[in-house]
Amino acid sequence: MRFRDPDRIVQDRIGQDRIVASARAWIGTPYRHQASVKGVGRDCLGLVRGVWRDCLGPEPEAAPPYAASWAESAAPGTDPLAEAAGRHCEVQ
Repeated sequence: MRFRDPDRIVQDRIGQDRIVASARAWIGTPYRHQASVKGVGRDCLGLVRGVWRDCLGPEPEAAPPYAASWAESAAPGTDPLAEAAGRHCEVQ
């Protein structure tokens, strides 16, 4: 996977084990809408954001406010989460 930087494309060979270990460290963190604090609260996006910070450093963009039903209320044919990920990652 390649991670984009605003000025260049960064190759980062993060091992799958590191990503999985980071995600597993969030086990037991309760659900809290729009949260991303390990041990305190997280939602689905919050987990992705936390693993990103753990493995890559600061998040590349701030997550805008979103409703708990964002996926159901998105415009037909769009996926805001996938679109945001596409701005920062390329799968090889």
